[in-house]
Amino acid sequence: GKAPFAHSMLAGGMAGGAEACVITPLECIKIAMQSEKACGGSAPTGTLAFAAAMVRTGGIASLYTGLAATVSKHTAHSMFYFAAFHETKKMAPKGQEAGPMVKIGWDLGAGFVAGCAAATANNPFDVVKTRQQVGAASAVSNHAVAKEFSVAKRSLVGWMMELVRTEGPQALYKGYFAKVARLGPGSAMIFCMFEQ
Repeated sequence: GKAPFAHSMLAGGMAGGAEACVITPLECIKIAMQSEKACGGSAPTGTLAFAAAMVRTGGIASLYTGLAATVSKHTAHSMFYFAAFHETKKMAPKGQEAGPMVKIGWDLGAGFVAGCAAATANNPFDVVKTRQQVGAASAVSNHAVAKEFSVAKRSLVGWMMELVRTEGPQALYKGYFAKVARLGPGSAMIFCMFEQ
């Protein structure tokens, strides 16, 4: 049978949180590199060169900038991703009514719902994570974009409150429609293929 809703949420959240602890340094370097290239700086552009520059000036801790936001993002994403898929699938017809095309349709629909639910849950944390990790790149010379975000050393909640205060609540959902446009159809395809 299908796992209860609370079990799906808990399992997904634990998996997402564990994943975030492992990937945060690479995510931090990736965000720093992408934002540096966008502003046309002359800093080192290789992964190892960026990591070395960040560690040299900010210590190992600079690679874990935004850890709370990353853990929150991945926890929220995985909690809602898997739980939404399983809850939607519970509504699918059973037995004779569930021919192969009906099953494929339900897998696609449940995957789409899962992707949209995950995007909705994780977007505020993603916005904060990105700003914190761009700020961590300020240790890299000529990284103009990073200088703007490095001025403020705030907690996850502090960043959210500041964003809402200065840019309005919609700031927590910057990039939301692009994320849903990617995660909805992408998740539909992933779950549909996996379930077959």
